[in-house]
Amino acid sequence: MYKDRFSNDIGEVDEAVKKHSEMIRADYSDKNMLTQKMMQTKGHPLQTYKRENDKILQLTAEIRDLISSGGDCGNKLKALGDISIHYAEKGDIIYPLLKSKYEIEGPNSVMWTEDDVIRTEIKKADTDEKLLAVLTKIESMANKENNILYPICAVNFSDDDWYAIYRDEKCYDDAFGIKSEIWDEAPSEEPTEITYDEKIILPTGELSLNELRWLLNTLPMEITFVDINDKNKYFNEGKKLFKRPMMSLGRSVYSCHPPKIEAMVKAIIGDFKSGKKNKVQVYSNKNGTKMCVTYLPVRDGRGEYLGTVELCQDMAFFEGDKR
Repeated sequence: MYKDRFSNDIGEVDEAVKKHSEMIRADYSDKNMLTQKMMQTKGHPLQTYKRENDKILQLTAEIRDLISSGGDCGNKLKALGDISIHYAEKGDIIYPLLKSKYEIEGPNSVMWTEDDVIRTEIKKADTDEKLLAVLTKIESMANKENNILYPICAVNFSDDDWYAIYRDEKCYDDAFGIKSEIWDEAPSEEPTEITYDEKIILPTGELSLNELRWLLNTLPMEITFVDINDKNKYFNEGKKLFKRPMMSLGRSVYSCHPPKIEAMVKAIIGDFKSGKKNKVQVYSNKNGTKMCVTYLPVRDGRGEYLGTVELCQDMAFFEGDKR
C-alpha cells in the first residue's frame, strides 16, 4: 500500500546501509529473512515493534478515511498519541545502542530528529491539510522502521543485546494496548536483593549498602549520576517519567539524547568541568506532569570535578506552583 510513496526513502537509507556494510564488513545479504524470523518469534522485541507499527498504519488509514468522509477523527487521533511511547523506546534503547556499540549514527541523526518533528506536528495539526501531512510522515517512519531500521538491528545486535532490550522494554507503558508476550528464549530474570551488611563509613555517619540503596530509592526524585568520563554510572530504582533503561549504564550520556538536546547536555557538562557554572535548573512538562530538573556538578573536598548529578522532581507537592 505504501511501497510507491516511500520507495525513495528506502533507497536512500539502503544506500547508507550498504556503505556501512562495506565499512565494517557486516553481512546484510540475509537481512530481510533474519528480520522476518525475529518478527515472527513470539515475544521477541521486533515482533512487538512490528505489531505496534501495524497498529500505527491501521490508525493512519482510518484517520484518512474519516477526513475524506468528513467524520470525527478525535478518538482515533487520541489513540495515535501512543506513538510517543513507541518513539520513546526507540530513542532510549535502539538508537543509543546502534551509535555507542556499533558506531551506526545514521538513524540517530536522521530518524531520531524526524521522530521529534512528528510528535510536535501531531500536536499542532489543527487543519486537515496539516494532519494529512503529518500522517504521511508517520507512515513513512513506520515503513523505514520495518524495512530499514529493524533489518540493521537484526544484522548487528547480539543475542545478549536483544535479551537486554526485552528486559528494558518492560519499564515502558504498553503502546496501543499491545502487550509484549513472553519470549521463551530469554533468560529468566531472578530478582537481585542486596542482603549483605558491609558498611560505608562517612564523616557524618555510616550506612550499610542495603540501607544506602533503599535510602536513595526513597528520595522523592529521579537521580542519575554521570561520571568524570561522561558515562552513565548510576540511577536510582523505581518508576520514572524520564525512563532509564539498564542498557544505558556505562554508555556515554551524549548517546542517550536526541540530536537537538545533545549539544545542550555537552554545554552544561562542559561548564561544570570548567567551573563556569555550578547549577542548571530546567522546568518542563512531562506527559502533563510539571517537573523540575536540576543539574549539579559533583566535586570533592578540593573542588575537583567528579561528575554530574541530574535530579528530576515532580512539582505537584508545591501548591504555589503557577507554571
